[in-house]
Amino acid sequence: MQMGVILDYPEGRPDTLAYAERGSGAGWKHVPVSGNWFPDGFVGSMGALQAYVEGSVDELPIGFESAYATMALVEAAYRSSARPAEPLEL
Repeated sequence: MQMGVILDYPEGRPDTLAYAERGSGAGWKHVPVSGNWFPDGFVGSMGALQAYVEGSVDELPIGFESAYATMALVEAAYRSSARPAEPLEL
């Protein structure tokens, strides 16, 4: 998977997704991807949490668990970049 926004921020490039079946010898299969989830998916949940913490809103529009899972994903991405990929444990 390639998140295009990271490659040429802020303009970005298209997101891509490809996979290979272990042992099949068929090579990479490319899956069509439309849209870009990163800015809204991350900024929305983290922005809502920050607005709540600073006191500009009285309640969270999403649960704490969603924001926590988002940060867990970000931390796993940092670890994965530093060494081989690993599963995300929530």
